Amino acid sequence: MIDWTKADFLVHGGDAFHTVESEDHLFERWLDPAAAALKQSVPLIWLRGNHETRGAFVREMPAYIAPPEGHYYFARDHGPMHVIVIDSGEDKPDETNVYGGLNNFVSYRRQEYDWFSNHIRTADRVRSAPFKVILVHQPGWGYVEKQNDKWVQLANEAGADLVISGHTHRFAHRLPKDGENRYHHLIVGQDQLAMVSATKDTLTVTVTARDGKPVESFTLTPRK
Repeated sequence: MIDWTKADFLVHGGDAFHTVESEDHLFERWLDPAAAALKQSVPLIWLRGNHETRGAFVREMPAYIAPPEGHYYFARDHGPMHVIVIDSGEDKPDETNVYGGLNNFVSYRRQEYDWFSNHIRTADRVRSAPFKVILVHQPGWGYVEKQNDKWVQLANEAGADLVISGHTHRFAHRLPKDGENRYHHLIVGQDQLAMVSATKDTLTVTVTARDGKPVESFTLTPRK
């Protein structure tokens, strides 16, 4: 579905697995196929999905795929875009029985929220980049103790033009809404591909289905 001669990098939206069980599982089902497609040369941005927090091998994954920051939330610049990656963690409370008391996402997400808040207030590119794009696996920002509106507010303060998510397996395009999100929120559905192309004057998004049929297309211009 991707013309790799025109792709500067690939964003994988998360949930490559149901659970991650072993090193062989990690390589056979994801890393080897991904590396072959990327030809070991096209950069990859991976959004950790909630399913990549589950399974016997998940605690080993940072040894194989982790950004230099040492955690799964970070920012990158590419041309006219300032890209902020948010790790939405689990979609259930830490005390959910099946986790056996091993999860501590509440503390982790609070640290991430503090980083996000500080980043949008101190990073020069948040102010100067023509377009700000936020990538987060879960459209509802993960399990955030029913405080999703706080994350929406930070995205608004960042001047986000576009937020891209997955997780629900269904396509949606949430338009900016007064008093809520001031950005376009694109949820990429099952077996769909979103192509994002940006210049300093326009950011164009085209979503296609696996059969190549168009799903959605829109163009944004920089905020005034």
